[in-house]
Amino acid sequence: MTLDAALASDVQSSEPGEYVVLFDLDCTDIGGITYYFTPNTITDATSEVSTSVFFNGVEYQPLDVKLEGFEVTSEGTQPRPKISVANVNLTFASLVTSLNDLVGAKLTRRRTFKKYLDGEPEADPTAQFPVDIYIVDRKVGHNKYMIQWELTSFLDLTGQYIPRRQILRDTCTHRYRIYSGGSFVYTGVTCPYTGTDYFDEDGEIVVDPEDDKCGRRISDCQLRYPLDTDELPTRAFPGVARAGRPWRRWVVV
Repeated sequence: MTLDAALASDVQSSEPGEYVVLFDLDCTDIGGITYYFTPNTITDATSEVSTSVFFNGVEYQPLDVKLEGFEVTSEGTQPRPKISVANVNLTFASLVTSLNDLVGAKLTRRRTFKKYLDGEPEADPTAQFPVDIYIVDRKVGHNKYMIQWELTSFLDLTGQYIPRRQILRDTCTHRYRIYSGGSFVYTGVTCPYTGTDYFDEDGEIVVDPEDDKCGRRISDCQLRYPLDTDELPTRAFPGVARAGRPWRRWVVV
């Protein structure tokens, strides 16, 4: 039986088994890494503790996720679904700050049945419905309970940018270092600054390295690099819509 026939048989069956949705959030284009999560959980039969979901060798962490508007149409503009996560998850709360609200990240939705997950008798990493790929278009809600984003279909050309990375004149999309446990953490960091001059998000000088935050403006980059340097490692595009010859050369990295 072919894969398509197997899945078709599952859908038509009166007892197809538990439906599982898996998400890959690829933040590599905006300075981060890839995160894997799922609204589904698998309960261990002996300990009765909910555990991660494994599929094709990848671990998907359980996450309180709410999905809206994932219908697909063959006519006109594709739908713009929304995804919400509980704000108690500190990972996503920190990503909102460090990765420009996750705008431009790629979200892949995978769908399969529990019986095809790793460790199951019928485990099959190829047994999945056609994947859906979306781009995080904008953050539409953020409060103490949840964070919500609106997505655009990868097939919807009206939601694409040319070049692919969105051009932001005054906002750098580098991931800045984080001070934790007595030292700076550079895992996944894309900003090359490693200096010992510290500034807060308002550009004020601070003494405690824990207060070192970047406001992502050109002025913040200038604070961290001497004025006699002719290059700034910014990911902003300060020359956009600006008339006249710039007094400094900018390098987009």
